[in-house]
Formats: sequence, structure tokens, C-alpha cells
Amino acid sequence: MVLLASLFGIFIALVLFFSSNQHNRINRYVALYFLLLSLYGLIHYLVIYSGNAFLIACGFINFSFLFLLPGPVLYFYVRGMLTGTPISLRKDWLHFVPTALHLLMILPWICTDFSTKETLARILIDEPNEVFHNTLYQPLVSPIINYLIRSVSGIGYAVYGLIVIYQHHEKKMDLSSSQQKYAFTWLYLFVFFQALLFLIYMINAIIAYTDSIEGLLYRHDSLYYISAGMVVAIQQSILLIFPFMLYSIPKKIYPAESTLQPASLA
Repeated sequence: MVLLASLFGIFIALVLFFSSNQHNRINRYVALYFLLLSLYGLIHYLVIYSGNAFLIACGFINFSFLFLLPGPVLYFYVRGMLTGTPISLRKDWLHFVPTALHLLMILPWICTDFSTKETLARILIDEPNEVFHNTLYQPLVSPIINYLIRSVSGIGYAVYGLIVIYQHHEKKMDLSSSQQKYAFTWLYLFVFFQALLFLIYMINAIIAYTDSIEGLLYRHDSLYYISAGMVVAIQQSILLIFPFMLYSIPKKIYPAESTLQPASLA
């Protein structure tokens, strides 16, 4: 399920990105969001299930810095939908600091020769628990702490996003518009399932660290495989319930008194 959801997510991301026009470039945040989640799911599948040392060496650790971005991207999307405010690197750079720090931390591994990466990949095939405990790569911050930071970040941004949506919903929007009602329902569901997804991720990472990662992650009927795949699939399916997102019909939400222009990516 994780593999199918990841491939479908990449397809959705491409559709949203290339169908976005000057009136709804905000949809590109959603495209980037699904691309990041799908990339994570795809790498997870290759590392855990492929049994191929080459694929594992390509995917393991090298892209992990990207997985701190779904939270900020979700926040920028919610903010853009509610206020029309695009990303400003001059004002929003703090959101990217954890990603930059993580990239710096894993840079020595990224620059490590490929044969060493393949050696670690073969170790992971034989000893799955080496995902958390390995002798070839010892980062400044332990893997379990990285997983928890990633989870807490995703949950934190989702909770904050729900608070922001609620504040606008209650105080600033013209609720007589059916368009806005649908848009708010979409935002609530979209952000809620982000929180649920990262909560599942955090719980399973803790269980895997304290128990046996093999039983939790390596079977196709495992808790992680089913739960994470289902949540991602549900989040993608929401687009079918709210097709204005998938087919790029411009739907911006602004306060009734607002004179803001449609948002665009910086």
C-alpha cells in the first residue's frame, strides 16, 4: 500500500504543479507537499522491502533532510489560502533552519564513497535493527531523535495550522459562501490527516526503537505499513471529494473585507 500510495502521490503532485496557473499557484504548495510525502514513502519502501543494496545505498539517509519540510510547506499553504501571503525568504527563513541543519549534519555521509554506503546497505538487509544502531554511520544526533524531531515538527505544524484555520473560520470569513465552506472543510481534513500521519510515524518509530524493528516494519501486514499507507491514501482521496483542488479551479479564501490579490509563489 505504501508503494502504491507513493506512486499515486507523485502523479497527483505532477498534475497539481503543471495544471496550476497564475490564479491558483498556491496549489503548488500542495504539489510539493505530496511530492515530499511520496518521496519518503518510496524511499521507505526501497530501503525496507527491496532487499537491493544499490537502491538502499541510494536512498538511505541521503534525502532525509527533505522530510523536515512537509510541516512548513503545509503551513505556507494554509497561510496562503487564508491570507494570500506568499513565501518570503526574508521573513520565513526560520522555517527552513531545521532542514538546513540536518543537511549539514548528514553532509559527510552524502559525500561518503558509494562502496561504503553499499556496505551499510548490506548490513541493513541482514540486520534491520541497524537502522537505529550502526557502526558505519554515527550522526551527531541519534536516528531515533531525528525521527522524533521529524514527527514532532509535522504534528506541531499541523496543530498550529488547525488553530489558524479555526481562528479565520470563526472571525474573519464570509460563511454564507458555499465555496468558502467547502474550502474550510478541505483545509480541516487535509491538515488533520497530516497530524494523524506524523502521529502514526512517531508511535511506530518509538515501538521499533524499543522493540524489534523487523516485526514492525518489514512485513506487508505490519502496523506501520497498513496504517501509514491508509492515512496517505485517505489524504490523497480527499482531492476526489474536493475536485476543485485537483482540477485547478481557482478557489481562494479571503476575509470578506479583504482586498488582497491571489497569492503566488515567491
